[in-house]
Parts: sequence; structure tokens; C-alpha cells
Amino acid sequence: CVTNWIALLWIFQPVDPVELFGRITLQGCFLKRQPEVSRDFAKFFADRILTARNLLDDAIFSERGSAVFRPRLRRRVKAFLRAAEREGLNAGASGNTALLDAATEAVAAELPTALPQGLYDYADGAFGLEASLGDAMAGGPRGASSRTSNSAPFRGT
Repeated sequence: CVTNWIALLWIFQPVDPVELFGRITLQGCFLKRQPEVSRDFAKFFADRILTARNLLDDAIFSERGSAVFRPRLRRRVKAFLRAAEREGLNAGASGNTALLDAATEAVAAELPTALPQGLYDYADGAFGLEASLGDAMAGGPRGASSRTSNSAPFRGT
């Protein structure tokens, strides 16, 4: 436990360079290499964590995401069933709650695999997350990434 705490201090503290004896400058190891490390970190997040496919999966299947996404999807499924009714198909289907719920669940389950990979690739590129994250993180010790290094656990409280 103590060794982990010391390692974290060594990585993140001090945030700003501190000169000792006029010749030695101390700064957290991460912060010294922040611009370089930021690009690698941003690439990792953009390629593996914040992908369009992962974001869609989260929107559909996570508790928080589905609370927002599922009602919208249900409205679209209901509109589709109403359109089918106007064409003389599935009379009364849009008013059948059990059918509407089952259809919404089926669409939600199939949606991630029904979309072509090219759409995910396009969205990943259009989001520009790697560049945005890299720029934000490489900005210097007063950027968003240093806020965590100034948090209470690193101050010894």
C-alpha cells in the first residue's frame, strides 16, 4: 500500500517543475513526458475504449444509456408498426404493448451487428477523438489530466 502511494507520487508529483540547488529539476515522471505520453494514451482510448461500436453498445445495453435510448427506439418502432398498419399489415400491432416491447428489444439486440463496419469506421474518424484527446492532454500540467494528479490521495490526505 505504501509502495503504491510512493509510486503514484513519483509519477505525478510535483506537478510543476521544482528546482533544487540550482541544478536539479524535479517534476512528476508522467508530466515530464506528458506531450509524448498523451498521444499514446489518446490513441489507446480512441482505438479501444471510446469507439463508435462501444458507445452504441453502451447506449443500447447499459442501464443509464438504455434509459435514454430505449424510449426513443420504442417510439421509432411504434411509428414503423403504425406505418405497417396503414398499409394493411399487422392491424393493431402498434397498440399491443407486449408486441411493441418485444419488437423494440429485438431491434435493440440486432442493431449493433446490423450496422455495417464501414459506418463504425466512419464515425470513429468523424469523432476525431484521438486528436481531440491528444491535444487536450498534451496541453500541459494545468490541463484536464493534471486535475487528477492534484486530487486528495496525492496530497497525502
